[in-house]
This record gives sequence, structure tokens and C-alpha cells, in this order.
Amino acid sequence: MRLNMWMIANRLAGLEAELQIRSHDAPLLMSARNAYATNCVHVYQDGPDCVCNGEGDIIRIKNMDEKQAFEIIQGIFDFYRSWQTNVCQALAAGQYGEFIALCGNVFGNPVILQDANNKVLAISAEYAQDALDEEWAYLNEFHYSSIKSINYLRSFSDQAPLRRRGEPRLLRFPKSADRLDCLSIDIFQHGIFYGRITVLEKDRPLNPGDSQVIKYLAEFLSTYLPDRNGQDDVSNSHSIFLDVVMGYRVEERRLEQQMRYLGWEHDHFYRLITFSGFDERISDDFLYMISQLLISKLPHAAVFTNDTNVIAIVNENLSQASQAAEMIEQVAKNNDLRAGASFAAKGLDCFPILYHQARAAVRYGISLDPQVYLYFFRSYTIDYLLEISAAQDTEKALYACHPDVVEMWLRDQERWGNQIETLWVYLNNDRSLINTANELYVHRSTLVYRIKKITEALHGDITDAYTRDYIKLSIRFLRLFGDKIESFPTLRL
Repeated sequence: MRLNMWMIANRLAGLEAELQIRSHDAPLLMSARNAYATNCVHVYQDGPDCVCNGEGDIIRIKNMDEKQAFEIIQGIFDFYRSWQTNVCQALAAGQYGEFIALCGNVFGNPVILQDANNKVLAISAEYAQDALDEEWAYLNEFHYSSIKSINYLRSFSDQAPLRRRGEPRLLRFPKSADRLDCLSIDIFQHGIFYGRITVLEKDRPLNPGDSQVIKYLAEFLSTYLPDRNGQDDVSNSHSIFLDVVMGYRVEERRLEQQMRYLGWEHDHFYRLITFSGFDERISDDFLYMISQLLISKLPHAAVFTNDTNVIAIVNENLSQASQAAEMIEQVAKNNDLRAGASFAAKGLDCFPILYHQARAAVRYGISLDPQVYLYFFRSYTIDYLLEISAAQDTEKALYACHPDVVEMWLRDQERWGNQIETLWVYLNNDRSLINTANELYVHRSTLVYRIKKITEALHGDITDAYTRDYIKLSIRFLRLFGDKIESFPTLRL
């Protein structure tokens, strides 16, 4: 573990020391020396004072001899090595309380470790519940961030520049916010966001030494935070929405908590977007940058990364769908990415199928329309239905049927209607009113009225050949399998 001069200066807080250290001091230093050596602190006497020179950065300790100063500086290197060992042992044992206590020994300030769902994994125990601000009291009592805090940080983040993954963020709040300034860093493992560690500026000012320490902690945490051990062994650390998308079991109480943070309801409509590279070779840092950009532009969406994809769940009851699509397409185009958009569906239960749709849209789109940047699943539904039918996956095929046709089918079943049959015969007769009326044994004026009612209810344009083929294929599927399906989704294009 290499140190910078700020990290050393923070351990000398009790001594009279004069600092001449650059604001962005790199962690290069390995030990103390009585003579100059590369990447070491050169300790030497200068009159009554002792000078500690670390690659040009200076700490001058007043009224101290060289021997005593050397022992102190070398002791600081020994302290950090021992501290690193203890931190890693605590994390390996899952002792987050001990880990936070060790962090407090270095920062001299309150520390919080939270998972990706804003749940408190550990918090500095030496500070009473009412010792800091309102949010500190809430975290101690409920062990989750408050909705008020989440909404404030979300609005505050919209005004802040994007940052690279692995870089800490120093948040300076206005006095009116009644919040302590803090230093925070995100924790990732295998490209998946697992949480954050935050230091509050309470007892001493934060400085670049703290930034370097918190970067080390993020590295340790990315190694030791619990990872998924199997499909049925779900970690509490990563985003619960990723679990929902992947079809894993989730705790209902935790899911409701995350939905409240975002203002989501179960009867809202959600559309799932996936971003991937044209050649699918994308670095984790680049994916992180894209996810941060989307978070800043889609305040009512849940955004996270998984393998080589960025996934966004857009709530269309809270977001303007056309504006969101325009922004998503622009992000994809500016970064040479391809995005796939699923149907919009009511509720969260269908997220795994929507994810399958969005990924399929990218796969078909790259093959058939490589010059396009945002692929809507609705443009590739016939290809999808044919592929899914071959795989005999009835549920996925149902979710790919034309939403208007599904709704019409259910309405006919409930009211003993005949709209599906009328539309089917009309399209099979190439929209000939005479031939359709003859086949259905109805008067032409009656048929014109029926067709008018049907076309007004359709969101698609049946003058388009693809839409007609899609509707006919959807009707054919429902005629074959509709009576065998127990529950139908509520979808829209």
C-alpha cells in the first residue's frame, strides 16, 4: 500500500507541522529514508526542525530531531500496512461494524457503508443518533436513506459533472440544506454497482489524503463485498432491480422501499432499454460513464450495468416517452452504441421478458439495420415471434403479440365480441370490403362501421404491410394458444 504526503500529514495532526503539499499528490511513497531514494520520504534535519520530503512535497515538523521524526514517519507506514491487513480481514469475515471502526481511526470522522439499495450495512457507532444532522438520525433509526435525502441528492447530482468510476466525489452542500459535507465513492464488482462508502466532514476537514484512502477502501470492498453465489442465492448488496430483471427472487419489503425512492407504482407502465456496443467490447469504465449520463438525464429511471450492457428501466407514467427516446438515441449515437427498447408493460413482473425483448431488438437491429442507433422491439416482432415459436416459448411469444390485438382478444372474450374475427377476415381479404362482407355475411355498411371502430382502436397503421403481417401473426397465435393461456399482460407499443 503506497501513501501520499496528505495521508502522512493526517497522522501528524497532533504535532506542529507546516505543510507544502500539492492538492493532487499521487500515492507513490513506500517507506521513510535518511537519504534520498525514489518513491520514499527523505527525512533530514534543517536547523531546529525536521523536514520530510516526499518527491517534492514537504512536511516540516517544528522543533524535532531527525531520529525522532524518522521513527514517527516510518511508524506511519507501518500503521497503514497493519491497518490494510485488519481492514481486509474484517471484510473477509463480513464484519462491517469492525470495518467501519477501522475506517473511523483513519478519517477521524463519521463513516457510512451502504449497499446499492441505500441500506446501511454499517455506520460509525461512536456518534450518537442525534449528534449530526437529520439524515444521520434517520439512517441510525431506519437503516435506510430517507426519501427526502434521495430526492435531494438526485436533484443535486443533476447539476454536478459526471465522474469516472473509481473516483471519489466531494459534495459541498449549501448551508440551507442543513447537511454535512461529505466524501463518497461508488463500489463496483464485475461491472455491477454494489454500494458506496461515505465520510462526513464532522470533526476535521477532508483533504486529498482522505480521497486516496477512500479509493483504497473502494478497491478492498470491490473484492470482499458478497457476490452472487448462484441463481437462488441473491446478495443484498447489488441493485434489487437487477434481480427483478434477471428473474431472481427478491424481498418484497426491499422492493417496495426502492420503488418509493423513485416514486414508482405497480400500475405504472415501464419500458426497458439496453445499451451495448456494436462489437460488444466495452470497458467497465465506459459503461459506468454511460450509466452516470443516463442517471443524470432520466431522473425517474433505474439505471445499472450488467456484464457488457447498461440497462435502464424507464417509468413512462413519470417520463415523457418521446423525449426519453430522443435522449436515449442521442446518447447511443454520440457514443457509437446500440440501444434496444422493449414494449412498455404495466407492473414489474414482466421485466425479465422485457429485458429479453430489448436484447433481441439490439440483436436483430445490428443485423438488419446497422446504421440505426435505437432499435424498437415493435420493428422486429415478426422475426421474434417466428424465433420464439420455433423455441416453443409460449409466454415470450404472448408478450411479443401486438398489444392492441391482445387487448381486442380479451375484450372479445369478455363481451362475446367479434372484432378479432372481423379484423382477421378483413386482412386476409387484402382489406376488400366486398369480399370481407360476403365472407362474414354482413351488410357492407355494417362492415364499414365495424372496421372504423377497429382501426380507431389500433395504434398501428394497417396501411403498412409490416403492421398487417404482424397483426395477422398475432391473431394466428392467439387463435392457436389463447385458450391455453392463464393470464395476459397489459402492454403498449
